[in-house]
Amino acid sequence: MPQDSLDIYWEGDLIGHIVDGSPLSFEYDSEWLSKKDHFALLGIPKMVGVQSGPMITSFFENLLPEAELREYLTSQHKVGSLFGLLWKFAGDTVGGFVMTPSGTVVEPLAYEKTTWEKLAKKIQKDGIHNAGGLLEASRISIAGAQRKFSIAIFNDNQVMLPLGVSPSTHIVKPEIIKFENIWRSALNEAIIMKTASLCGLIVAETFYEPFTESCVVKRFDRFFDGEVKKENLKRVVQYDFCQLFGKTSDRKYQQDGGPGLVDCASLIKKHSFDAANDMKSLVQWLFFNLMVGNHDGHAKNLSINKIDGKFYLSPFYDLMSTQVYKGISSNLAMSVNGQYEAGQIGAKEISGFCEDLNLQRGYVIKIAEDLFEKLPDSLEKAILSCNAKDPKSQSFIDKLQIYVMSNSRKLMKRIA
Repeated sequence: MPQDSLDIYWEGDLIGHIVDGSPLSFEYDSEWLSKKDHFALLGIPKMVGVQSGPMITSFFENLLPEAELREYLTSQHKVGSLFGLLWKFAGDTVGGFVMTPSGTVVEPLAYEKTTWEKLAKKIQKDGIHNAGGLLEASRISIAGAQRKFSIAIFNDNQVMLPLGVSPSTHIVKPEIIKFENIWRSALNEAIIMKTASLCGLIVAETFYEPFTESCVVKRFDRFFDGEVKKENLKRVVQYDFCQLFGKTSDRKYQQDGGPGLVDCASLIKKHSFDAANDMKSLVQWLFFNLMVGNHDGHAKNLSINKIDGKFYLSPFYDLMSTQVYKGISSNLAMSVNGQYEAGQIGAKEISGFCEDLNLQRGYVIKIAEDLFEKLPDSLEKAILSCNAKDPKSQSFIDKLQIYVMSNSRKLMKRIA
């Protein structure tokens, strides 16, 4: 590896330097420190000198892919260290920080035209590891364990592959194929995300793309400052809750020592400019997940965005019904008042949850009732919007509707 340090940029300004080692270390650039309007990375104090420790490690580790996808990238590119993976893949990252080998300049914007049909063929060819195969010319890192890749869509609706560290506008999430019992996962996510939006949750915009059989998610950590042109595409500062708690991605589940609901609530109260509404959103997120059977709501699925200098809870993402599939653990990623078994959550657990978060029980139950009332019609509209009419999709949709409605009724009966 030719370099032992990386430069980290924000919108063209040099923030600091990441230095190889065990542990990884970081140092703010002196010019960045000298400017009053330049911010500190949350959790990393704005100070002179080299810093290292759990917060540094977790901040940068959480920008990388996880689990099997990381193992594949390690094997294919013969890089195993945290620094090596950052150097190889973390150019354009979630949240908008750009990393380049020290001493090099940020590359100019570059995109390659493609089509949904071409992407579909590439996905079929590369299979489970298409995230690496599709973007060999790029240094784009999207956190998470699921295979995915970035695209950009501008005002002509032309699908583009970002090259180098050029920012993207959408994330494409094809079917999960490594487990036999998980099928139509992209359709699942597209339906559940749309259902959440129709139920009143603030979620990332999503659509189902039939050629690639993918769930396509519009990035909320990107925005256009003016017309929908590549030169107007800007980045938004974003931190996931594992980063903010100093937890690496293998500690995203509460039972592994990751943050729980009380921890997440405290983080919202500490950082959010609109904590009351963001707390309501957190309660909506919890009940929606319980109703649709999404038991994978962990700390990396929650984040905060910086908008006009103020932090807010980010739109929700990665929502799907995990429990519609056989053989998936029934345990929740975060407990409700100590209870991890979703089917055992009732009035007692909800009362304890309200006490833990200092919320009125009547207020919390009203949120659940409003969601339950909107759920049937919202689910139906979400299904129609995806326009997936092949027999296998219809079979999945029928199963999903039956499960969600039955599961949500049981939940409301238990907590009443």
